[in-house]
Amino acid sequence: MIASVMRLETGLILRQECGCGDISYVRGKVPPKVVTYGGVMAREPIPEDVRRFILTSITSVPCLEALLLLRNAPDQSWESARVAQRLYISEKVATELLSELCAAGFIVVTELGTSYRYHPGSDELRQMINLLAETYAKNLVEVTNLIHSKIGKRAQQFADAFKWRKDS
Repeated sequence: MIASVMRLETGLILRQECGCGDISYVRGKVPPKVVTYGGVMAREPIPEDVRRFILTSITSVPCLEALLLLRNAPDQSWESARVAQRLYISEKVATELLSELCAAGFIVVTELGTSYRYHPGSDELRQMINLLAETYAKNLVEVTNLIHSKIGKRAQQFADAFKWRKDS
């Protein structure tokens, strides 16, 4: 019995089986290498340079999915409505994500000014995004958790700013 099925914009389909926790990969994608530590299975760790890039440059999972969507079709122009439809988000959120990705130098606005295209600002950035895409395909859960942990830390810092302190 299948507990959950998830189709990602990156073309990878995950299927998690009930009870056993096994994840199946479909569409010819090779499952990530699994390393065993004392009989416990664990995925390869996220490379440190990719970890730093995620923490400094990727603000959310939808941001990452939008970046990878445009990366997978670099010669195609994308309007925010189409990105919103493909990622199942509102057009307003898609517009904000595309503006954010443009400001970061990952994508550019097309000549008409109404759509965007994948075009990293440097070869080094392009290579890092390629490595990020590869890591995300192999370590979906770990990358997602890393992004969410960053968001959780910022929320906690914001909440801490409103705590009453003894010295105040």
